[in-house]
This record gives sequence, structure tokens and C-alpha cells, in this order.
Amino acid sequence: MTNSTHSITVRRLIPAPPARVFAAFNSAEALGKWFTPDPDISIEVLAFDFVPEGALRFCFIMPGEERKGVGGRYERIAAPDEIVFSWIWEAPDPHAAIPTRVTIQFLEREGATEVVLTHAQLPSEEIGARHGAGWQGMLERLAGGFTDPQFLASLRTKAAAHA
Repeated sequence: MTNSTHSITVRRLIPAPPARVFAAFNSAEALGKWFTPDPDISIEVLAFDFVPEGALRFCFIMPGEERKGVGGRYERIAAPDEIVFSWIWEAPDPHAAIPTRVTIQFLEREGATEVVLTHAQLPSEEIGARHGAGWQGMLERLAGGFTDPQFLASLRTKAAAHA
């Protein structure tokens, strides 16, 4: 059995209030606009039930059309402060079937939001580094979305529901 004791934490300051940043995580449509580690990787949302115990499943489409699936379940949703979910890669990924946990906190910082993402229960430092780089890329893309008027308009209604 694999010892899953490693974790990584990435942080990013987003120039928007927590309710608006939280809204970028609570719909398949919003995630489809930014939830990839690199602009050359696209995402297909296969399952998205944003409620406690609801399923999530994504397929990342890599350059060259390689597909990497990941799934899990939402464990905790506390709008607009925190989201916790399991994260399990699917075969043929070399880390398939290893359950890990992602916690995302949205901390108000003088009109902005510090997003603190912790990915825990990782089986090695190497896998932690891989995931850390991926999450850093995702948060970079998320921050960039907050400079796009269309992206911001798509979040207004959702943010108002969580204010």
C-alpha cells in the first residue's frame, strides 16, 4: 500500500471578492473557461454535481490528443469560504486509483481574494511537485479570467447568490 503523506499548498491573490472567485468554481461552464494547468490543455467536464457528495469528473485533453481522466466527490462546500473534494486519477495514469484530497479556501484580503489550495494525501514529493505545478497553472489562468469582461459577466449572477 502507498503511504500518502505528502501535501502541497499553492496560493494566488485574485483581484475580486471571495463570492465572485467562489463562483468560478461552482459551475461546469465557468470551470470550462479556466480549469486547466496550461492553455494548450483543454478540459471536458464529464460530471459536475456541485453539492456535498456530488460527483466530479473531468477529462484533460493534452497536446497530441492524449486524454487524462480524473474524478472524485465534493466532500464540503461552504460558500464562499471553502470547497473540499477528492481527486483520483483514472487509468492509464501511473497514479490511477490513489485517492487524494483538495481543499480550496477563499480568504478576503482588502477587496481581493487569496485562494489557498492544498492538495493532500499525495504518495510522493515527485507527485506533489507535479500537482503543485498544475494547480499553479490553473490559478494563473483563473486570475487571468478576472481581466476578461465576458468571464466576469458570466460570474455576476453566481457571485450574487453567494454574497
